Amino acid sequence: MPKKKKQKSFTLIELLVVIAIIALFASLIVVATASARNRGKDARAMAEMDQMRKGAAIIYAHDASYLNVLCSTTAPVDLKRICDDINSSYTLTLQSTAVAYCGYLTLKSPKANPPTTNYFCIDSTGKSKETTTNPGATLNTYCNGTSYVCP
Repeated sequence: MPKKKKQKSFTLIELLVVIAIIALFASLIVVATASARNRGKDARAMAEMDQMRKGAAIIYAHDASYLNVLCSTTAPVDLKRICDDINSSYTLTLQSTAVAYCGYLTLKSPKANPPTTNYFCIDSTGKSKETTTNPGATLNTYCNGTSYVCP
């Protein structure tokens, strides 16, 4: 009687190791895409903040005042749309007087190592920049209701 050939197959341990490696790669991809998504959101918010700064300059040229640079229901339509879009993912703080305004938001993606909180700030002097200094902190003299400049 002829001998049967023994079939080679994977052991349970080998299969579990392969599954564990695949799971590890999948988790790395999820983390990487979440970080990239936050960087993309930050880039969009910064671009919209820059548009808001340009809109504020137009408002000031027309009204000779920054009092209409706000995100309430009485804001100019284009500015209100930008505010609503930013506020759908971030918390925008915007303060204005007749002669000055300042606005900022907290970014989602840290840029430094170790991670620090980053902010994006715009003001009536024409600044539009990213900073690690909290513009609205009560301990500083920036965008806090008494001063209207970015750090």
